[in-house]
Amino acid sequence: MPQPLLSIGMIVKNEERCLEKCLKALEPLRQVIPCELVIADTGSTDKTKEIAKKYADTLFDFTWVNDFSKARNAVMDKCSGKWFLTVDADEYLIPDTNEIVSFLNSPSEQKKIFATVVIRNYGDIEMKGTYSDFNALRLVRMNTGIRYEGAIHESLTVTNIEQIHVLTDTVFDHDGYAAVSPEHLIEKEKRNLKLLEEKLSKNPDNLQCILQCLESSAYTPEKKSYYINLAFQKLSEYKGNDISFKEFAGPPCIRTIVKYAIADNDYRVDDFVKFAFDKFPDSDHTLIDVNYLYAEYLSQNKKYADAIKHCKAYLENLDKYISDKNNFSAVAFTTPVYSIHKNHKEQMLSILLNCLIETNCSDDALQYVDKIDLLTASNSAINNWILAIANKNSSEKIQKKACSLIGNLFENYANQETASSTQYNTVLNLLSSIFSCNEQSNFDFNKFADIPGTISLSVKIANATTREETESYLQKIENWDEFMPVALKNALKLNATLPDEFYHINYSRMNYLTTNLTFAANDICDSLVNELTVSSEKTNLHKIAFYFNLIVTLLLNKDIIINNEKKATYLNVFYKVADIFLNACYNKNILENEDYVSCLQETHILAWYLVKANKLRDKNPLEYVKALRSALQKVPQAKEIVEFLIEELRAQEEKKKQEQIKNASPELIAMANQLKTMLSAFPPDSPQLLAIKQSPMYKQVAFLIEE
Repeated sequence: MPQPLLSIGMIVKNEERCLEKCLKALEPLRQVIPCELVIADTGSTDKTKEIAKKYADTLFDFTWVNDFSKARNAVMDKCSGKWFLTVDADEYLIPDTNEIVSFLNSPSEQKKIFATVVIRNYGDIEMKGTYSDFNALRLVRMNTGIRYEGAIHESLTVTNIEQIHVLTDTVFDHDGYAAVSPEHLIEKEKRNLKLLEEKLSKNPDNLQCILQCLESSAYTPEKKSYYINLAFQKLSEYKGNDISFKEFAGPPCIRTIVKYAIADNDYRVDDFVKFAFDKFPDSDHTLIDVNYLYAEYLSQNKKYADAIKHCKAYLENLDKYISDKNNFSAVAFTTPVYSIHKNHKEQMLSILLNCLIETNCSDDALQYVDKIDLLTASNSAINNWILAIANKNSSEKIQKKACSLIGNLFENYANQETASSTQYNTVLNLLSSIFSCNEQSNFDFNKFADIPGTISLSVKIANATTREETESYLQKIENWDEFMPVALKNALKLNATLPDEFYHINYSRMNYLTTNLTFAANDICDSLVNELTVSSEKTNLHKIAFYFNLIVTLLLNKDIIINNEKKATYLNVFYKVADIFLNACYNKNILENEDYVSCLQETHILAWYLVKANKLRDKNPLEYVKALRSALQKVPQAKEIVEFLIEELRAQEEKKKQEQIKNASPELIAMANQLKTMLSAFPPDSPQLLAIKQSPMYKQVAFLIEE
């Protein structure tokens, strides 16, 4: 068999989730160049080995000895290719293999010892959202004898940057960080930290190892604090000028310190940042990562002028870095610069936009409004961008430009031209929060009056003063999913008739609107009762469902203060609406069986018990109270309603009793006094006493005797 051009090596353990996907992704590469696949299994207990057997040329067992380099090197020792490529099981080579094939077949590759590939780390398991790229040193020429070093964070030793070829289009998608649970990630980092501390104990001044310990201590507060202080001490004490300190360990070390300090609200943030710029002013870790982190921090702390300076510095240095992206240094694949991707740039642009608006620099801010693509931007960037537009200081020119961009997004979504609805939903949810009925909101929804369609109509309806005006706007709405809460509030307040189409909004959106209306309870409750009284006579199920959900939300909201008279009125209307709603939604046989009812959703269970209780109220007060207590047992959040109804019953019974006492005849009062005297002669538990209480005479005057 001729010597393979490429040996692909892997170490695996319990990779059933992703291994087959990884190995299938390698097939296009294996079909176009002579390849061998060598896999070491380090103790799998799932179907990993079964999957590996279908693809591997060599599969062998390797006893795990807490040393990644030994495992990697054991794989390399069984390989015979000219080049060796390391791949992990949760990495998937993209279909375009032209670049790596061209490199391996090119005469120029003879001059190189190493090559990098791009590892694209995704934050979501579907690998559709934001990601970060890392140029990883994964290819090495086998005849050099170079092997992996380090029990953890194993690496290939590079002595000359000229020996490396950078592959910029050979990408492995990686979902490993997104796939593991937070608990698993924490345990993994703790395991790594233990191995790194063993390594550090043998060389306590190794700044690269201190950096790795620092990075692995993120989930252990005491350890993190210790390594922040240790790393900063070593950085401060260092007086030399070698490349290892200036490029490989120093800058990423202070970058990580700044990152942790900001996350922990450490009082030394400003000192750490100053140190980074003083000690490593030319490092990309400082010019890009530290500027990025510090600009976010300053913006969050409302230091807008300083934030603007660091935002602009970040953007300027990022553009320079990208334009020189092919001029890689060793740092590019040992300690990567993180804040270099599209989502980072858009986040910084959105922060800069907001800071400029906050400092009344609208003319300068205007040039940044259309720098973010709403069709593809991250949720965080969109959030900052929308809130910047909603800022009270944003100019009319900024608003018009932004409204046009949002309108384009909505139009694209309506025409199904967007690849995903994520950005549309993000914008819609943010606008909904700005259009909230909560009067404590600090944003002005009028800033979005120029967005075409439902949003602009929502602004008009929210500001309308008459029922007729409101209804004319309501008739023009075509997309009810974009109808805003504050507009609905004003429509209800003005007793406007909502078109039937409104009641067909999807459930989650309708639920949001009804929940948000609780902020406006005092404004809409009186109009609501009038509308409910009318609605309860009709059988439009969607309409009844809306009012049912709305009044349930109002009644269960503990933050809404409703006086007892109004609460009784709302409940009386609720009984009618709930009865119609339940009978329209469920089969009669279900509603007649309490066991079946207990399987319904919570608010429907509550409605069933309250309707049942209400029908017993005048006929059998005792059964009425039992039904209310059953409602409370099934739906604990109904405590205030049940207590109100029981107290209301007590008050009515007491009032009835007082009326009876007031109207009692002298003869009846005399009979009661006579019986009282007779009863006092018997012990409380005597049979004679019980017999008297069961007599018709006693029952006739019991209200005059009993407390």
